Amino acid sequence: MNEQKITKREMRRIKRQEKQKRRELAIKKRQQRRVVTLGVGFVVIILIIVGLSNVGSNEPALESETNPQLVTSQDHIKGNPDAYVTLVEYSDFQCPACRTYYPLLKQLNEKHPDDVRIVYRHFPLVQIHPYAVPAAQASEAAGIQGKFWEMHDKLFETQDGWSKGGVPDGFFSDLAGTIGLDVEKFKKDMDSSEVKSKIERDKQFGDKLNVTGTPTFYLNGKKLSNPKSFEELDSLIDDAIANIPTINPITGELDTGESGIETDNEIDGDFATTTSEN
Repeated sequence: MNEQKITKREMRRIKRQEKQKRRELAIKKRQQRRVVTLGVGFVVIILIIVGLSNVGSNEPALESETNPQLVTSQDHIKGNPDAYVTLVEYSDFQCPACRTYYPLLKQLNEKHPDDVRIVYRHFPLVQIHPYAVPAAQASEAAGIQGKFWEMHDKLFETQDGWSKGGVPDGFFSDLAGTIGLDVEKFKKDMDSSEVKSKIERDKQFGDKLNVTGTPTFYLNGKKLSNPKSFEELDSLIDDAIANIPTINPITGELDTGESGIETDNEIDGDFATTTSEN
């Protein structure tokens, strides 16, 4: 009798232990499913962001060559290439207004090196600027040697010197020497099909967006009315930075806040510019 009671007691204990184990196992499985779900959510969101940031090398060549909405590795990017905030400038090296904005953009990059990427695209106004295309070619030839932005800066800083004289090819070669380029290679590259096609690509992108003058700016896809001061430009950038989307740690979903800014950093082709070069 006593032996039977012990056996029943043990059976009850065993059953309680098994029930507890099943409960713990169910809790563990729920936790695992939650972790897996969140992990998959994070991975999907990251892949979406990376895929739509348009700076990778896996983009379809045809689309990157024809779609002005994409910012790709073919573009000249200053700042963090993976930054969410994207400022695209359509510009002309011979344009006085573009030169006026040059120090503002430089200051902007110095203030926000990690939060903003600045994209330069050529839009030479050949009707009124006869040396805009040669200047663009000079910048692209410098870019082949890894010094696009150095030549970009020099061209704006010396604009008065080369834009009002005769054919400035010699001036551009001198500039190439001052920034440490192989001058002979620079001269050959200036006239190369690679350089000319890059400038034409940028110009066609601008035409598709109905760009009519320089400079023309797009901030995260929206055309800007040209800011009248650095403070005004910086305020627009601060607003864009404040609306950078975050990933909700609970749902794993992308939270874009109330700004309505898309996460793919596209350039919106629906906004025609009325900005004209001064």
